[in-house]
Amino acid sequence: MTRITLYLFVALLPVFGMAQGSGEPLDWGARSQAMGNASIALNGPWAMFQNQAGLVAVESFSAGVFYQSRYAISELATAGAGLAIPAAGGVFGLTYVQYGYSGYREQRAGLAYGRQLGENFDIGVQFDYIGVALGGIYGSTGAFTFQGGARYQLSNDLALAVHVFNPVRAKLADFNDERLPSVLRFGALYSLSERVNITAEVRKHIDHTPLLAAGLEYEVLENFFVRGGASGAPSRFTFGMGYRFGDFVFDISSAYNEVLGYSPQLSLMYNGR
Repeated sequence: MTRITLYLFVALLPVFGMAQGSGEPLDWGARSQAMGNASIALNGPWAMFQNQAGLVAVESFSAGVFYQSRYAISELATAGAGLAIPAAGGVFGLTYVQYGYSGYREQRAGLAYGRQLGENFDIGVQFDYIGVALGGIYGSTGAFTFQGGARYQLSNDLALAVHVFNPVRAKLADFNDERLPSVLRFGALYSLSERVNITAEVRKHIDHTPLLAAGLEYEVLENFFVRGGASGAPSRFTFGMGYRFGDFVFDISSAYNEVLGYSPQLSLMYNGR
C-alpha cells in the first residue's frame, strides 16, 4: 500500500469491520452485487448467501466461489465458497466467507436448509459461526447465531420475500457488550418478461436508518445477461454481466463509490444435472 492508502484503510477499518462482522449479507456473489444487492427474492444456489428460502429452486448438486476486491485494497478483500445439496425433502447449503488480512480477519461458516411448505411458499434457516481474529496479542472472539427467511410466489410474475439475520442479537464480546446486530430485509422480484427481471429491497440494520436498493437483469442474448443496480445511504451504483455455458455460470460485477472507487467481483457456479 501507499502511505495515503494505508491511512485511509486504517481510518475506515472500523466501518468495514462492523459491516463484515455483523454477518449482514453484503454483496456476496457477483450477480447479487451487480443488482444492488437487492437479492433476497432471487432463488437458486446463490440464495445460500442471501435468503435460504431460495435454495428450494436447486434441483441438483451445486458449488460456487466468489472473490471481491473492495476498492482494490487487498486487506479489504472478501472470498467465499458454498455448496447446495438437495436431500431430506429440501436443500442443504454449506457456506464459508473470509474477509480481511493477518492483522484483522473475519470468518463465517454456515449450515443452511430450505424447503417448500406449500405450492408457492418456501422457507429457509441457517446456523452461523462468526469469528474475528486480531493480529499480535489481541486474540480472537466469535459467536453463534442464526438467520432465516421466506419466499412467496404471489403470481407467475411476482415473488415476495422476507429475511432476518441474528434476531437474538448474539454477543460477540464482553467488552462494551459488543453484539452482532439484527438485520431485517423485505424484497420483491418482478419478471417484466422472460428476459427481464426487476428487484427491489428494503433493508433495516438495527443501528441504522432503512436502506433501499433496486436492481435490473436483462438477458440480452441467450445465456448472456447484463445487470445494473443502485442503493442508498450511502449511495452506490453497481453493474455487471453473466454468462451461462453448459453446467457453469460465470458472473462479473463491480460497485462504484464516488469517493472510494470500484469494488470488482468475480463468481463462478457449477450446477450439476
